[in-house]
Amino acid sequence: MQPSLALRSLLLFTISLVLLRGPLKSEELQKCEKLANWTPASVIGYAEAKNLGPRLKSLLDSPKLKRLLDSSFGRAYLQSEDYSELIENLGKIEKPAGRDPLDLFDDLLGKEFLLGSRLSFAGGQETLLLTRTGSPEAFAEVRKAFALAFKASTGLPFETRKLDHEGHTFEQIGDLWFSELGGILAATNSKKLLEETIDLAYDRTEKSAGNSPFFSQLSHKDDFLIRASIRPTFIPILAGEFGRKLDNPVQSLLLSGFSGALRNCKLLSATIDSSWSGIDLGIELHADDRGFDEKYAPFFPKTPQSDFQPSIHKRGLLASIQLSRDIYGWWENSEAFLEPQAAGSLAQFSAALSMFFGGLNFQDEVLPQLGETISLVFKNPLAQEGRSSPRPLIPGGALIIELKDAKKFGRPFIVAFNSLVSILNITRMQQDSNAPSMLVRPEKVGKVDCYRVDLGLPEDPRNPGIEYNFSPSLAVTGNRVILGSTFNLVKILVEESEKSGDAGKTVAPSYARDRIYIDGRALRSILGTNTDFLAAQQVVSKGISLEEAKKELAIIGEILSFTRDLELESFREEEAVRMKLRLGLISGNTIVEPSD
Repeated sequence: MQPSLALRSLLLFTISLVLLRGPLKSEELQKCEKLANWTPASVIGYAEAKNLGPRLKSLLDSPKLKRLLDSSFGRAYLQSEDYSELIENLGKIEKPAGRDPLDLFDDLLGKEFLLGSRLSFAGGQETLLLTRTGSPEAFAEVRKAFALAFKASTGLPFETRKLDHEGHTFEQIGDLWFSELGGILAATNSKKLLEETIDLAYDRTEKSAGNSPFFSQLSHKDDFLIRASIRPTFIPILAGEFGRKLDNPVQSLLLSGFSGALRNCKLLSATIDSSWSGIDLGIELHADDRGFDEKYAPFFPKTPQSDFQPSIHKRGLLASIQLSRDIYGWWENSEAFLEPQAAGSLAQFSAALSMFFGGLNFQDEVLPQLGETISLVFKNPLAQEGRSSPRPLIPGGALIIELKDAKKFGRPFIVAFNSLVSILNITRMQQDSNAPSMLVRPEKVGKVDCYRVDLGLPEDPRNPGIEYNFSPSLAVTGNRVILGSTFNLVKILVEESEKSGDAGKTVAPSYARDRIYIDGRALRSILGTNTDFLAAQQVVSKGISLEEAKKELAIIGEILSFTRDLELESFREEEAVRMKLRLGLISGNTIVEPSD
């Protein structure tokens, strides 16, 4: 009977331990599917990268890199001190280690690594590096090579102090603690942070960044070069700036929405990907449990979709800027976004604009009729056969304002246009009584009435000056008011507006996208046309020789020869705000679309 009592007591003791301590954890290293699972949840953010080694090798072996290095700025870099210093430092590693530094990099960081950080109670910063070396053998090879390079550089052997954490040995050298965990290297400047990482590796705790609700919004997409994730409200210097009132109305109209999104943001993530077709940068702001503050709704309105914007880009634009805002909603609630003195300046601005609109009150009668989208577009001027081009040659620009009902409220803009021309005429006559008067002449584009300003210039001058770049024009087409610096650009925009019809007849409203677009080839073309003028400007502003100025412009032109376009978009997706930057590259003689 005694053995039976002893067995029963042992069983009860074991059950008590389970009930008191919870499920028993394994004392073996766990499989690490992603490095975030071995990163303590207390980090305020981390950056991770995958397959850097193969990407770097592909870049170095690519004939496209040779083309880049054969360019003038590539040759300048190869002759610079920075390049000489890089080669010297690589040699200091390769010679004693007996291995190619690129192979060492691939073994240590090329497969996958994660760099995390948190604030310590002492006010400092604790940093953790996790890198997947592939195997303990690969780590041993890297360690050996590093020890040889360390000794060759300092003359001292690479000696560490061995420590223990619950049966697992780790090492210390100076202010660095590190340990090999089954093919994963963990290194940190904090002994406690390393011990927490070891506990995660042995599954003694589940408090990892991979299981944290703060980092749960991250996409599971693994196809990225580098991704950084951070909890922005844990950065004291920045947190106080989120959502604050501004003293500049233009700055508020552009940025207050993003500042407000950061105020309720529990996670900010940024992803970089690249290839020879382009470089993509994506930023996401994820709202916390409070959700998106609807006070900032005017900055992210829902708008009907139209094919107008895509169609005008097919006409060969130099650049475009599209801004979507509920301007009336922002203006009416300006006290929530602006300092008192800035909010008061809007009333003065409204009074000044009312003078141009034939007595209509701008704030109460004009502003409510504005749509949610305002655009600026730029286009290089077309060559005119048999006529000299102005010097310098300036791209045409146009402002496109969408209205809720142009048939009812387009007329005040025509009145304002004529009023502005009249005021300019009076100003010119006060400065020069012999100056010709500017006249507004109606012209037809299809069935649309346009209003073109005749500047009173001679028709076919031998050497046309800068004033010949301009033929200010206005048109009301569909639900758009178009005000341009040249009639030719306004004509193009009217034609495309008439083709697309009124904005938003085809698709249900969705969150609008702000967009900035620059065509690299068109920019290179206009810079090349104005090289002499721009070089002369550089001589005056910088005090350099004309030859030096032209060399600087040639380098800029060569850089642009690799650039197809640049595009920046920002938009809302329910409880998140996203920004996307794409730099399209020209690969050889082939134009390649950017990766998506």
